[in-house]
Amino acid sequence: MNFDNKKKIITYYESQFLKKVQLDDNYNFKKFIWIKYFYNGDGFHHWGSVKNNLIYAPNSKIKKIFNESNFQKFFKCENIRDDLVSIFNFKNGDYVDQISIYDVINELFKNYPYLNRIKFNNDYEKIPCDDPYHLNDIIIVDEFEKNIKNINEGDILLSIRNLNLLIIIDKSTRNIKWFFQGEMKLQHSPRILRNGFIIVLDNQGSDKENGRSRIVSINMETKSVESIYEAKNNDYFETMWRGRLQIFDNSIFIQEHDSGRIIHLKCKNALERLDCTQSTFLDLNKMWGHQFEILF
Repeated sequence: MNFDNKKKIITYYESQFLKKVQLDDNYNFKKFIWIKYFYNGDGFHHWGSVKNNLIYAPNSKIKKIFNESNFQKFFKCENIRDDLVSIFNFKNGDYVDQISIYDVINELFKNYPYLNRIKFNNDYEKIPCDDPYHLNDIIIVDEFEKNIKNINEGDILLSIRNLNLLIIIDKSTRNIKWFFQGEMKLQHSPRILRNGFIIVLDNQGSDKENGRSRIVSINMETKSVESIYEAKNNDYFETMWRGRLQIFDNSIFIQEHDSGRIIHLKCKNALERLDCTQSTFLDLNKMWGHQFEILF
């Protein structure tokens, strides 16, 4: 789901349907602008981005890999689910292009073969055929972040949950420009900060005492975790699956999917560093259940 303040337009993905919706002044549904149906594997999933009149949506299809030359160690697979970055025209919904995550990961493992030894579900090298990657977020780098070394406006940040992996690819060549793997488990919702850090919702990287989830801040230059937010004392933070971050002013809002809460972190400067304390939370479970998204 993506929101356009000026036109009060929302786009969202639901199975094989891609829809563009006009809202009224109170943000209630007014009409469909267009509806597109794309039968392509498992359909749309999780979050994408809208940038420069283009929609970047997570999608997938079944790919035959039998007898193909690849650098990925699948577990007795002849076919896999290949996640895609599917690109559409925002104005009319027409198909424009797509990026194969299989191709991106193949390039990565070819150049960095040690990354292929992935620990998945407590077993090495047994990545499931039906969901090897699980692309769960697409972020288009904007002009606010373009001074970060080697990263340019329009480059594409991808979150690959099942490989505990973040990748930035070039907007034109699709070549890999940066990656980070490890020190997080089944992550969601990476956000680039203007000082060269990325904050990420690390769903299962903490301990059990105050909840298994945490927020980590990754130094893009050194590829190391330099600060962490974890719940302490009487606070609790855990969303084992799904979840989303949103930065607004000097606050970080977290969609805690498992409980149906929105957690509000007050930060000294949310766009520069991860220096936050838990303030309040809003329980939305009674109103909408677990399926919601934070928009500003």
